[in-house]
Amino acid sequence: MDGRVTALHDRNRFLNFDEQKKLLKCKNNANTILLFMSKILGKAHSAGKIDTYSMIHVQKIIDSMCFMQTAAERIQNTSLPLAYSLLVYRTSILYVLLVPFAIAPTIGWWTPLFTAIVAYTFFGLDELAKEIQEPFRDRPMCLALSAMCRTIEIDALEVLGEDAPPFLKPTGNVLM
Repeated sequence: MDGRVTALHDRNRFLNFDEQKKLLKCKNNANTILLFMSKILGKAHSAGKIDTYSMIHVQKIIDSMCFMQTAAERIQNTSLPLAYSLLVYRTSILYVLLVPFAIAPTIGWWTPLFTAIVAYTFFGLDELAKEIQEPFRDRPMCLALSAMCRTIEIDALEVLGEDAPPFLKPTGNVLM
């Protein structure tokens, strides 16, 4: 988001009070929101606000969003086993502790410098692996989901002929 508004607040600006209450009761918020969208689309078509071709086009977009949501849920729910994370961490520690004994006879006094470089690399990769384990968080090193959602919002509003908000801009070289 822009640093002032959370994803929850941004979502709720599109929902009325009853819809927000329904979301609290459901297990899959994203699926319920897609259902709300389809119902709004159906009502607009029944009221004659959009023609059949536009309704079919927008429904295909909603369907593709459903497929993308399913794929994102698969990624989110396929966790990296804790045993794998522990194995990488413990192997890194063991390697960094033992590498000085293996290289000291060869490179002598340069051993501490080389060991520090190896330690920095291994533990940096370990931290990077922890960051990419959960790509859907609302943090700087994760996917720019708010910016992606804003782009979808702008596209949808332009199709409907309404005024669209501006694209989200990076704050401190971070686009969320």
